[in-house]
Amino acid sequence: MSKHPTTRRFHVKIPVRFRDLDPMGHVNNSVYFTYLEVGRTAYWQELHHDYSYDVLDFVVARAECDYVSPAMLRETVRVEVWLSKIGTSSFVLDYELFDEQSERLIARGKTVQVMIDPKGGRPRAIAPELRERLKSFAAHWGGPVPD
Repeated sequence: MSKHPTTRRFHVKIPVRFRDLDPMGHVNNSVYFTYLEVGRTAYWQELHHDYSYDVLDFVVARAECDYVSPAMLRETVRVEVWLSKIGTSSFVLDYELFDEQSERLIARGKTVQVMIDPKGGRPRAIAPELRERLKSFAAHWGGPVPD
């Protein structure tokens, strides 16, 4: 993942597809959660190069999105992702979505991920090595490192 010239945040670029549009010609509100998911998945994969989806060890417990301006067909949405909080069993990712060409802010989002025991599905503490990896990754991408 390359760093964008105006930001040091981790990011992915997503071209707006025709199927993303609603009858008004802009990206449907529900699609923004897919954009957050694409950003979150890329973030997690970059964090864990050896990660396997055979064992999913977190769930999204909360997702929110504030819409600022509409994304349109032929635009590329840059989804910037950063770690904003680490708790005992959860961590929070924040997002900002921009039009890649104009730098116009499109939306802001937040998701809360809760670590779970893959067999029982119950919350579990974030392992110390994951906590350190999350902090190190956040520092690498220039963001504040949450405690």
